[in-house]
Amino acid sequence: APGKVILFGEHAVVYGATAIAAAVSDLRIFVDLEIFSGDYLYVIFEDILVDGKIFEYQLPINVLKQITSCFNKNSALSPVRPDDSVSNYLSTFLSTAPPQAAQGLQSVIYLTTQILPDLIDKQTDVVYGIKFVVRSVGLPIGAGLGSSAAFSVALAGALIRAALLNNQLDDQLENQLDITNYLSVINEWSYCSEMLIHGKPSGIDNYTSCYGGLVKYVKSDNRFELIDKSKLPQIDILLINTKVPRSTKQLVSNVRELSNRLPRVVEQIVSAIDAISIQFIELIDKQVDIQTFYNQMKELITINHRLLQSLGVSHPSLERSIYLSESLHLASKLTGAGGGGCAITLLDIGDRAIDRTIDDQIVKEGDRQINELKEKLVELLRLESFDSFESSIGGAGIIWYNTN
Repeated sequence: APGKVILFGEHAVVYGATAIAAAVSDLRIFVDLEIFSGDYLYVIFEDILVDGKIFEYQLPINVLKQITSCFNKNSALSPVRPDDSVSNYLSTFLSTAPPQAAQGLQSVIYLTTQILPDLIDKQTDVVYGIKFVVRSVGLPIGAGLGSSAAFSVALAGALIRAALLNNQLDDQLENQLDITNYLSVINEWSYCSEMLIHGKPSGIDNYTSCYGGLVKYVKSDNRFELIDKSKLPQIDILLINTKVPRSTKQLVSNVRELSNRLPRVVEQIVSAIDAISIQFIELIDKQVDIQTFYNQMKELITINHRLLQSLGVSHPSLERSIYLSESLHLASKLTGAGGGGCAITLLDIGDRAIDRTIDDQIVKEGDRQINELKEKLVELLRLESFDSFESSIGGAGIIWYNTN
């Protein structure tokens, strides 16, 4: 399942503005699930190191069975949100686990007991074990790019698939499964996981990771709306990770204090950010040519960042990365909470090669120029010790695949 970025509307969404989130289609969390002959739950988090070693966890199936008996159960296709008693129980049970792994283990244990209870409770001569391998492919962990949501969505999707296959590898049945029929269930289970990790999340991260594409969100409506993918050109970005830690809670609080001091000013800034999100949706609906889309999106990105600057949520590291992008005539903005973390730089829009109104030579020259600018920017960012990742946005959400 993919990570996500906020294209437009961060911080302002708290005050009723429209936010636009996008799946970072090429940067993903993979969860491999295997049912094997064994008597334990086996979890490997490949991107978590404890004492220099990849974190591994084992739990006897009979202990998992005892845990299962402590929770209310429904069926795999009827998600049950964990209440405080579940969270408290799992926190206590995993109190000796490394902090960086404990919340992920809570999600694994809770969702496994809820979605595969029959496998755990099964009394046969053969005892079945369950193995999870969790790994990132390009998606930075803990950088505000929805890595926990991507994990939650991939985890829920793997477990739902196992439940639908009756815990067996049945090629004929497997070929009949269509993931689109189960996205709402996977999304709801992933939200259950996010509750264990974050408490009371908005749900936009897991929704975007699950369904993919671009997602419109207005807090007052408390609902998500997928933007029509058929109207969306390919959008390529460079994601920049400053690696500067930040506190989302503190940054949100700082904006709240500014709003209390200068309510009319902040209200106008929020209104302008809302207008940017709406203007972007209108730009998609107009189906304009690639160059017009690119030019207008650049303007919206630049203005949105300046407005976020005025709210005080930028950081010198972000400003440096954005200066480097703009020095190459590329538009860039912070994404997410700000105060460090990540920025996005717009690289290119669409595939000029499929636009028959553009001469082939111009297509080749445009592609060459974009690649040169990207390579220059990546090198400049590297000299600042910033990480960068290229990805398209607005593509596929969760994907099922067979490791065999």
